[in-house]
Amino acid sequence: MNGTLALFYREMKIWTRRPVVPFLTFISPLTYFLIFGPVLSTLIPPVKVGEVSVEYIVFISPGILTILMLNTCIMSSLMTLFLDRRSGMFEFLMGCPVSKLAYLLARFMASISQTVLQTSVLLLLGCVVFRFSLSLVGVLTFFTGVILGTIFFLSVMLIIATKITDQDTFNALLNFSMPPLIFTSTAFYSVQLLPEPLATVAKVNPLSYVIEFLRAGLLNIFTDSTIFTILFFIVITFAICLASIIAFLRSEMLR
Repeated sequence: MNGTLALFYREMKIWTRRPVVPFLTFISPLTYFLIFGPVLSTLIPPVKVGEVSVEYIVFISPGILTILMLNTCIMSSLMTLFLDRRSGMFEFLMGCPVSKLAYLLARFMASISQTVLQTSVLLLLGCVVFRFSLSLVGVLTFFTGVILGTIFFLSVMLIIATKITDQDTFNALLNFSMPPLIFTSTAFYSVQLLPEPLATVAKVNPLSYVIEFLRAGLLNIFTDSTIFTILFFIVITFAICLASIIAFLRSEMLR
């Protein structure tokens, strides 16, 4: 446990000592939040979610926050894994009384802490600027979604990172897959407005599950469909997390 905490402290120290990294992960969602969303809100009428109609900027806020979580997992966690592997730091740490599991847990803890901090800032900004109406249950649901979404994204990326040794290949794969994932999700439009087969793609897109989780908490709307989506995503997240831990511990290139 001491090794995990020490590595967690190391991850957070690296993150705070390189302010350009959190700034770059934060600036894109902030631009969406302060410029893109408000401009489109003047052009697009309120969107119906369940039985409630909400302003477009409120509707897309969960999608913007999900993009922030995704960027944080990539920039602040996966990049340091590649740097540790390239510089030999990972081998050095494994020579210390620290296990691979402790290294992995510290990375999860750091990613969760970073996404919670950054999404909290945007959420507070939304409450001040756009007057988000939050409830205690909604806030708890929202941050549960943030934590589980971070675990899910990082788990998927860790599985990929154990199979790909070259960072350039990994970056190219992310650059190729990120735009389709984002724009075929429910980040910017309701699934009811999408034609087939895009509607079906949006329903199975993992980003949509995270977005709907956050949207339920932000808007305090819990329909039967939303509750099923949340429960299904919880099960999938734990399964993917377990798979990533097994893949990481068994990875030959990390020994």
